[in-house]
Amino acid sequence: MRKLIIGLLSAATLTAVNAPAFAGVLLIDNYDVAGGVSNLGGGIAVPPFTVLGTANGTTSSGIQAVGTFSRNITVTNTDTSTKASNIAFQGYADGAPDGTFNITNGAFDNSVVSLTYTNVDFSSVTAAGVPGGFAIDLNSSDLSTQYTLILDGNSLGTLTSPSGLPKTISWAATAAQLAGTNHTLVLKVSGAANYDANFDNLRVSVPEPASLGLLGLGLAGLGFARRRKA
Repeated sequence: MRKLIIGLLSAATLTAVNAPAFAGVLLIDNYDVAGGVSNLGGGIAVPPFTVLGTANGTTSSGIQAVGTFSRNITVTNTDTSTKASNIAFQGYADGAPDGTFNITNGAFDNSVVSLTYTNVDFSSVTAAGVPGGFAIDLNSSDLSTQYTLILDGNSLGTLTSPSGLPKTISWAATAAQLAGTNHTLVLKVSGAANYDANFDNLRVSVPEPASLGLLGLGLAGLGFARRRKA
């Protein structure tokens, strides 16, 4: 009987580790262009929507509505020539509204692109006391490209583009960091001169509390087994 119980607890641990369930996923930005996005000239964008950064200066897109959130894109370019960073909500070739966020730099461009989201509320997916994480899907990205995520002024870390794309990169967040409302989230992208990047689906997700409990129960059972064996 004791072996059966220990076996079940061990299986519970493997289940919790290998197949975590999620209480919810909040899509913060999928970079679609179906609804039109105000461009720097104040007009309405059609795919692909493009923002050109200025030479040796900073360009801002202005405040844009993204669902219930607000987004502001800034491009800071250190290139002193007339070239500029090209930022686009790049629609698919078939004209579908689905989009990706695309960054293209010239030979000497070394831009820092910041996407700032305000009035962000995670309460639709978060549960009290449960940590979570943020993620984006990289479609293409130079290996020098770095992605920094900042939540309410606190950096969650800087990740360098991996090889073998497409891949998903993610940042962990504590339950305390996700609690409350009216958060400010900044995704900052930078890299060596001439870097390019294309990504999609900035999101936050949290596991179900039951999954965490199952994992804890399984680990406790394994610990009990080791103590009995000793």
